[in-house]
Amino acid sequence: MPENVADWSDAEYDALVRSSLRQMDHAERMKELHAAEDILMRDLPVLPIYFYVTPYMQSARVTGIYQSPFNWTFFREAEVAD
Repeated sequence: MPENVADWSDAEYDALVRSSLRQMDHAERMKELHAAEDILMRDLPVLPIYFYVTPYMQSARVTGIYQSPFNWTFFREAEVAD
């Protein structure tokens, strides 16, 4: 991985991340990514010092919008309830 300047490696972490990329069930994918994050925070090869945030507002009547961790917005069958 080109961004791995710490040259850190963990077989279980790598397997969880690879599996999450193929996972179609959102809840299962999040479970795998949280398990990978637990390994990352246990070993601490990186030190997160801040997180980007983007505030936005969305009406409760609008559904089908997904905000990714990279702050990308996806519209999946978006519709407005009456």
